Amino acid sequence: MTFRSNPTEPRKQGTSAEGLHGSPNPRLVVLHSAAVAHRLPVEISTADNGRNYYLRLDRGRHAPARVFHGHRISDAGRDWFYGDGGEWIAESDDLTSVLVWLKGKHAGAGATTSGFHGET
Repeated sequence: MTFRSNPTEPRKQGTSAEGLHGSPNPRLVVLHSAAVAHRLPVEISTADNGRNYYLRLDRGRHAPARVFHGHRISDAGRDWFYGDGGEWIAESDDLTSVLVWLKGKHAGAGATTSGFHGET
């Protein structure tokens, strides 16, 4: 898994979470693994030195899609995944709906997964 403290920095081989303030929410880590298994170009990233993590979906020349994890106050503080702009995607235990959302964002950018991770 790749951790980047600033998503605008070029990716460095062997980047670790050293020096970051926290670690990603375990549900984001599970989502990352599931998205990689579905051959989506994703990474866990942070823009504030580890205070807040998100899953970043590379959409080529389009802006990346980001998925965050947090408490939804209007749902009794239950954990949810949400996208940019506060769009609630699914409850924390509903990875399938989040994967569908990610695949829709990926397909909407006209991206393909062939060749991802060196596979053809």
